[in-house]
Amino acid sequence: MKGGYPDIAHHSILFGPRYKGLLGDIYGGRVPEDFSLYLHHPSITDPAMAPPGHSTFYALAPVAHLGKTQPDWDGAFGARFADAILEEVERRVAPGLRANIVTRFHYTPADFGRDLAAHLGSAFSLEPLLWQSAYFRAHNRDHIISNLYFVGAGTHPGAGIPGVVGSAKATAQLMLDR
Repeated sequence: MKGGYPDIAHHSILFGPRYKGLLGDIYGGRVPEDFSLYLHHPSITDPAMAPPGHSTFYALAPVAHLGKTQPDWDGAFGARFADAILEEVERRVAPGLRANIVTRFHYTPADFGRDLAAHLGSAFSLEPLLWQSAYFRAHNRDHIISNLYFVGAGTHPGAGIPGVVGSAKATAQLMLDR
């Protein structure tokens, strides 16, 4: 993005108008028309993340995995969904945002499945359900087969880059301690 956005924090959550209904859409396999967004602005903390006079952002919109819904992520639907996200961010926190875009791309569940071999295109393991969260996630070492270890978005401590890195560190330490 051209310009700086000093009023936008490194991490922001933009809640949509619905919460329970939004979760019902996602878990029910419908891509919602409204959404809640996680907005990441790393260049506010580390200006080297963007060229001088520019900013870097990404927005994350939770959607159902490909086992529940298969819109045309690679075609018109995916482009419209990305545009809707940009419109929402521009309307709520960054007026003029779209006019300042220098480089843009979107990454969909289809991309996660194709490029990263993520099961059903899910970036955050199977589904973000309570029994797949926090302590209920697969632990880093199997409790029956002592030399069987697990790492990744579906393991403890959780999904996302920090969670996966934390999982890798925890698993490596378990292996080294053994």
